[in-house]
Amino acid sequence: MSHLNQSILRCGFGDSLKALLMEHLSQPWRHYHTTEHIAELLTKFDTVRHLAAKPLAIEKAIWFHDIIYMPGRDDNEDQSILAATWALPGDPDMIDIKRLIAATKDHDGNTPDEALMCDLDLSILAEPPDTYDCFEDAIRQEYLAVPDAIYRQGRRRILSGFLARPRIFVTEAFREKEDLARSNLQRGLDSLRRTWT
Repeated sequence: MSHLNQSILRCGFGDSLKALLMEHLSQPWRHYHTTEHIAELLTKFDTVRHLAAKPLAIEKAIWFHDIIYMPGRDDNEDQSILAATWALPGDPDMIDIKRLIAATKDHDGNTPDEALMCDLDLSILAEPPDTYDCFEDAIRQEYLAVPDAIYRQGRRRILSGFLARPRIFVTEAFREKEDLARSNLQRGLDSLRRTWT
């Protein structure tokens, strides 16, 4: 049984909800925010699950945090929260699920579980350089409708914002990845500046 299917069962998602999740995560404009992204986060979460106060809430939030994703919109997380509320009526973890999804908007968690969720979502920044470069390429594919100059300007702002933070990763579990994340971000920023001139 695949890692995704194991998680579906653990979360108690039925066949119809599974089909809906897969349909959304397979939308043609998605190149990074896909089932592969969810599988990666679930795999990484398994290594730090013991640190979570409410691991099942985090697992459900991982599934739903990008379920509504339209490139360029600033309300994807808000819409994903609404989708989770609709899809999981009466879920005892809903308050936590909402907070966990909301934390991924600015990657600023107020609780240990929210911090862990944010670090998981940002963990792609600390992958080996070739994997990070594929991530950047996939994000660009999701924003193909945006003219190159405008995209580069916006992407530079995002990468610079992460580099300006005192810490990218908040939890001890991810702290050792800080240097690699900063190296990748700086390299990505340098590349955007080179193509800008």
